[in-house]
Amino acid sequence: LCRTPEEVETATDDILSAMVFGTHETQHNTILMQEYVSGSEYAVDVVSKDGVHKTAAIWIYDRTSTAEDGSNPFAYTSGKLVSSGDPRYPTDDIVNYVTSCLDALEVHWGMSHTEVKVTPNGEVRLMEVNVRQQNDNFGPLCAACIGYDALRLCLSAYLDENENDSDETKVNLFELVPDQPILQNSGMIVNLACYVDGVVEAINHMEKIENLESTMSMQLYPAFAIGNTVSRTKDIRTDCGWVHLVHEDEETMMKDYIEILRLMPTMFDVEKSTLKTEMVR
Repeated sequence: LCRTPEEVETATDDILSAMVFGTHETQHNTILMQEYVSGSEYAVDVVSKDGVHKTAAIWIYDRTSTAEDGSNPFAYTSGKLVSSGDPRYPTDDIVNYVTSCLDALEVHWGMSHTEVKVTPNGEVRLMEVNVRQQNDNFGPLCAACIGYDALRLCLSAYLDENENDSDETKVNLFELVPDQPILQNSGMIVNLACYVDGVVEAINHMEKIENLESTMSMQLYPAFAIGNTVSRTKDIRTDCGWVHLVHEDEETMMKDYIEILRLMPTMFDVEKSTLKTEMVR
């Protein structure tokens, strides 16, 4: 987040001197500048079949800052699944806006992952459209909470016969599911954030998190093992792991989420390091 022309210049230099994420040889040669939009951030996973769009999942994001001064609050802490028709969220407005973007871009087939913000006055604003699946390990969580996931829906869109097939034993998942997802259980992906810089001497709270009532699965990335040099999480590329929470009772799940947030700042004991290192997951 840049607040002054000098901060824009510094951010530009940082981006243009860095390698493209996931590569070690390709350096950035362009930057994208966007207006900062306040409000609640959502992601929408859509599968399209010949121009017909089915929303496979709707997520609402939560973010924080790991900096001591609270600056740059872009570290993800969770993506919570949202059910169609939940009066707390403008799901119809969000989905209608996202599918209109896909139509405008002529996205007729396959998976897409679109991120938007809903401003305090209810306006839906576009952040980005990605013609791909989302990057989190979403399949098991969505299957447990919705009954299907975007990948299965995409396979159905491409491979299942159309609804006029004479074989009544065949199930066409794409045709069967509703236009928007309806949750059977509450679920969320918790993104684990690192709050320290230095060499890891001890890892705390893993057993406690694993034994929470709504924990379904979890992973701490190998880059954050004892003996490795780590840095504070700044964004989705520098988080240190994830936890899948699933429960039939949303209040129970949210209680567990709040407990994980409480534990995260003390998850690592480190030996302070003055070396500037670049974290690569």
